[in-house]
Amino acid sequence: MKQEVFMILDDKFAGDLWSISQDRHVWICDSPTNTPMIEQVWAKSAGFSSSSGVSSFKLFSDKVCVCYDFLYTVNEHHDGLSGPNPWQTIRVIGVELKDFSLAEAKECLSTEVTINDYGDYFEICRVG
Repeated sequence: MKQEVFMILDDKFAGDLWSISQDRHVWICDSPTNTPMIEQVWAKSAGFSSSSGVSSFKLFSDKVCVCYDFLYTVNEHHDGLSGPNPWQTIRVIGVELKDFSLAEAKECLSTEVTINDYGDYFEICRVG
């Protein structure tokens, strides 16, 4: 099974966090809008794993810089050593692709990747 990880840097995320987190792990920024949703998921769920659940983080600087910083974290927590299936796709919500660097992503993830743009979000895909 290919593992898809969500990285949500939208501080006013309006999606269904519960549904998304049931078969994907979600990394989402804390905010007045997001934190109550995060806490609801934590209260309803039995826990999390590398393939499901929710982890939160602070937006401590510019969203693009935080995104690069958390790519290291996502790679560390969702690589082949953390479970039987390493991440194959990281869906990034809340950062515009025009502000993002493929070269920087490759460096953060220490692997060859491509990027697919879907307008409201983009996906970083592991090659191979």
